[in-house]
Amino acid sequence: MYVYDYPVEGVITQDPSPTHQAYDFSCIPGDPVRAVHAGAGTFYWSHKMGWVFVLKYEDRETSYSHLGEVGPQTYYLQGDVIGLCGDTGEWSSGPHVHFESNKPYRF
Repeated sequence: MYVYDYPVEGVITQDPSPTHQAYDFSCIPGDPVRAVHAGAGTFYWSHKMGWVFVLKYEDRETSYSHLGEVGPQTYYLQGDVIGLCGDTGEWSSGPHVHFESNKPYRF
């Protein structure tokens, strides 16, 4: 069963650390990536991080990097599909979602 508190069905392959301030989740290319909270969604392209989707609500901001595809810029509810798993960007080491939050987040 899918838990919408997680951005994707997959295992955590890397936890946050002083040099890597994000969670990495393994995934299969094309798998849906979901919003872990509600908010306004935007996206951009980064040479290093590939397709990055950003979700903002009040003072919380989360980002999902290395996506294969991103959803439209609109408002999302928790659990809505915001993009698809990918392997984009120079810093990608294989299909995964690099999840960051501006506030502490625990899975």
